[in-house]
Amino acid sequence: DRPWVEGVTLLEVIEMLAGRRQPGSINPLPLSLQDRVRLIASVARCLEKVHSHGILHRDIKPSNIMVDRKRRPVLIDFGIARKEGTSALTRSRDLAQGTPRYMAPEVLCGEALSTTVQGEVYALGLTLHELLLERPAIDATSRGELFDQVRQGPPRSAHLVDRRIPRALSRIVDRAITHDLQQRFKNMAAFAAALEDYLMQKKKPEGRVLEFFKNLLAVLILAALFFWILLY
Repeated sequence: DRPWVEGVTLLEVIEMLAGRRQPGSINPLPLSLQDRVRLIASVARCLEKVHSHGILHRDIKPSNIMVDRKRRPVLIDFGIARKEGTSALTRSRDLAQGTPRYMAPEVLCGEALSTTVQGEVYALGLTLHELLLERPAIDATSRGELFDQVRQGPPRSAHLVDRRIPRALSRIVDRAITHDLQQRFKNMAAFAAALEDYLMQKKKPEGRVLEFFKNLLAVLILAALFFWILLY
């Protein structure tokens, strides 16, 4: 029997954070930036174990991640999971599996026959992007529009969309969702390690102080540039 998970999906959490949905009996809010990173890092570690057995989930997205009352993530819906590299499906049938919005660009654009470990890193990275910004990373209303947006490249860096997202965190997300397979994290272990390292750095007082002075310096540079433009 499948265990019953009492919680809400990460998609519902994102909608609550954005104010598009009212919390119900299970309310995961407030959910700090670090809490969000910690959730995705836990999912990455879970997928690392799944991948170690040669299994690919193939449909990683916010609605397939549950968050229970204790804010613990649970990966659900392994309905189309399969052994990596062993599929009896035809190419067209294989591409139909999963949710196009979260498919790796190399699969969606026909450069790869099916998803891989790196493709799953992409899907989870896109999920983190949405969790940080509280909105879809690829906001397309049709399949054609979705393909066009994906061909144009990855979504904008989270820090450029919302300056409250630290650059260091944004760079990790960018590396997870890059279209360049040479630059994308090779596996879930590497992605999880980067997120965990970020969380550890945030705990260190010197890390927070350094980030404060970096932000202060950026503001001062912008202010100096502004006054220079006014004077000249």
